[in-house]
Amino acid sequence: QDMLNTMKNWNADGYTPLTEVLYEAMLYFKGEAPVYGGLGADAIEGTTTLTDGSTTKYKSPVDQNAADCERQFIILLSDGQPYGDTDANARVEALPGFLGTDGTTGCFDTYGSTNGMCLDDLTKYMNEVGVDVALNDGVYGSPANAELTGVIAQDVKISTYTVGFDIDSALLTDAGHQGAGPDGYKPVADANDLLQVLIDLIEEIKDIDTTFASPAVSVNAYNRTTHRADLYFTLFKPSNRPHWDGNFKRFKLRFDGAGVPEIVDVNNNPAIDPSTGFFAASAQSYWTSAADAPDGSQTEVGGAAGKLFTGATLATSRKVYTNLVSNVLTATGNRIEDTNVNLTDAIMGVTGVDKTNLINWARGVDVTDDDGDGDSTDARRIMGDPLHAQPALVEYADGETTDPYIVAYAATNDGYLHAFDTRSSVTTAGKEKFAFIPKELLSDLNTIFVNTNGNKHYGLDGTVTSWINDVDKDGIIEAGDRVIIYFGMRRGGRNYYAMDVTNPDAPEVLWTIYGGLDAAGNPGLGDFTELGQTWSTPQLRKIRLDGSDVQVLIFAAGYDVDQDNATTRSADNMGRGIYIINATTGALLWRMGPDAGANLTDANMIYSIPSDIAAADASGDGYVDHLYVGDMGGQLWRLDIDNNAGESTANINNIITGGRIADLADATAVSNRRFYYPPDVAILKDIYDASYLSVLITSGNRSHPLNTTVQDRVFMIRDLPVFGKPATYTTITVNDSTQELFDTTDNLIGQGSVTQRTDSLTALQGSNGWYINFDLAKGEKGLTKPLIFSGDAFFASYEPADPSVPSLDCGPNEGTGYLYHISVENGTPVENYDLTVNASEDDLTREDRRKTLTRSGIPADPTLIIPSGGAAICVGTECDRAEDAGTHKRVYWFEE
Repeated sequence: QDMLNTMKNWNADGYTPLTEVLYEAMLYFKGEAPVYGGLGADAIEGTTTLTDGSTTKYKSPVDQNAADCERQFIILLSDGQPYGDTDANARVEALPGFLGTDGTTGCFDTYGSTNGMCLDDLTKYMNEVGVDVALNDGVYGSPANAELTGVIAQDVKISTYTVGFDIDSALLTDAGHQGAGPDGYKPVADANDLLQVLIDLIEEIKDIDTTFASPAVSVNAYNRTTHRADLYFTLFKPSNRPHWDGNFKRFKLRFDGAGVPEIVDVNNNPAIDPSTGFFAASAQSYWTSAADAPDGSQTEVGGAAGKLFTGATLATSRKVYTNLVSNVLTATGNRIEDTNVNLTDAIMGVTGVDKTNLINWARGVDVTDDDGDGDSTDARRIMGDPLHAQPALVEYADGETTDPYIVAYAATNDGYLHAFDTRSSVTTAGKEKFAFIPKELLSDLNTIFVNTNGNKHYGLDGTVTSWINDVDKDGIIEAGDRVIIYFGMRRGGRNYYAMDVTNPDAPEVLWTIYGGLDAAGNPGLGDFTELGQTWSTPQLRKIRLDGSDVQVLIFAAGYDVDQDNATTRSADNMGRGIYIINATTGALLWRMGPDAGANLTDANMIYSIPSDIAAADASGDGYVDHLYVGDMGGQLWRLDIDNNAGESTANINNIITGGRIADLADATAVSNRRFYYPPDVAILKDIYDASYLSVLITSGNRSHPLNTTVQDRVFMIRDLPVFGKPATYTTITVNDSTQELFDTTDNLIGQGSVTQRTDSLTALQGSNGWYINFDLAKGEKGLTKPLIFSGDAFFASYEPADPSVPSLDCGPNEGTGYLYHISVENGTPVENYDLTVNASEDDLTREDRRKTLTRSGIPADPTLIIPSGGAAICVGTECDRAEDAGTHKRVYWFEE
């Protein structure tokens, strides 16, 4: 009330002392004596003389028990320009470590007046440098006569948002941008606007930079036994709004003399912070301009997002298309432009409003000045998030071997499919070639544009698959060759899309599959009625049918959202099946499901299948012959394709058989195991030199990763026969009385007594495989695809954080990820990961099966990368040397 009275007096005298008010607010946070009349009696410690001789001190709102982690905020509201606002200037310039917005030791007078000249400098100082905070002994609200104990927290950052009430103020705008970033200034026109802005600001939460996706690795067209050393990461930054910032960045993998891998940036400097497992603040990704560098710790800065601008030629140079009038995306009627009459209110999902800003924003104009530069007509350098998506990398080849022409196709939840030029040595490096928004998602754009607090928006959330049909196999896409990309929507919907990008400058939509609809958009009709949310990434494979090679896509029927709320094993209404379609036309060739209309009917297939399909070529003849996938009921399925029979039959039903081979869950909550991710499959030999198919899969609830009630496991199924189909498809269970699967959790084969080891090996050999229990007490689960390499198994697990334990780094406690490295044959550890138990490499215990990943949160899939300099197993940004790989020898032969 004291401050309100003081402000009334100022206003009565015609003063608007913005800097002085803000300086006083800073003193309040610092716990120092007031200068300009006080912020109210309730904020003052009292009049008792304190240890430093002062008589009054503010009771700082900073909690001494959380000073290092709590965010501090100021909202500065004004309806006028600063006036009578010069007294605090010298005080601001005297702050320890002060530098103005121009980098000098004085305030920078940007706006031609000493009134308020330090306002933006002060917001910058508090936001970037921070202040030292003094609190009374004890907790907040301690007695007035308590002694001052001095500074208990240094460099406490204070974010300042500015609100201009019915005023256009460049100073307030700049002060907000300096104080809280691009969203730091909020203009309001009336009381309703003000209420909404205050609600939005109060609900603002700290965003966290993270990544779930594995690096995408381009295949070197000139040496197809290796990968290129370039690593491409899809990044995202969570928010409490529908739009999440995303980006696509390029780094590189290098190896030292001992073959140890390291991720480096464009300057060949280490790119990963070893303390966090994320990109270092000093790292600079490829394509990032000097103005944006370094960008390592900032998801939204630099990278491909930083190249989404073309200056004055934006209106004609950025190519953003939809498919309203033609599958040829470059057609005039498909362009996202304000002059396109096809972009009606109904199509854009708005009613009775001017669509100009929305359409310009969708095309890439920064109409709301999100970048904070004061210009609402330049380009919007903001991408949506590729939350679950990995890009497809297509090498078109241009004769360049060190920096070849590779285009990355990446999908985002804003509903865009982006095409990026990944080269670093050309003027178009990192720039977008085009973006495509399916017509079905145009009506969602306004939600993202307005972006008020609410649920996260999902658009194109699926991984992109590519088919590069290089007919003469010369590594160059030329006349007669073809490139097609495929992608689904995951949480965004029930569709699949195919695009012909043989010429990336002239893209075409090849076909669209509508889940639950026919080609005309009618519900309940068509071949894909069973299709749920399209989580399953299409697998491109080749089969033999009627004496001809047929390129097919294989995918599961998707996710039923009813599973989001299911706590025990529950049958679904959709997503129950497996599809095989023609990769060129999108026509359905074959389907398995529980209904009589399926090509192969199985009454046990009653749970949805969001997983990718594991497709194997056991015979090595180039044709897929085995398919494996798990479902939401904890069941595991095998399909067999007889390509030899395909030589003489046109009926695809005659070459495909399949059935359930394992039931690894039951009706209880603790055994409600689900398979969101595919198994990995490899041909191994047992101790008697007999071959078998090793099917490795982990269970875990991806929709509820914090769940701690399910006993999740990793399973290795020993499946037969290796070649051809089984006589019958029998179902393995985890019934302990039958010992169909051996429980190797305790690692008795590796660390038991002589008798225990012998008995365990005998039991394992007599079983159909093994399993390892994850830590039920901590809710550990598998949320990634496993990897089998050189007889070893690599897979990641996730353990949610204990909500009662505070985070050590001031962020939300994201939980812990682990990397397992074990023998596929029997589950024993391979490396001495846990030196606290035993330092001997020859005496490994169960604790040595896994190591803790540095990067917190849900880990990425383990990925094998083999460039010419070595080999690595990478989990997101953390890479280890892959033994027994990367050693290439030149082999000579001659013919007599």
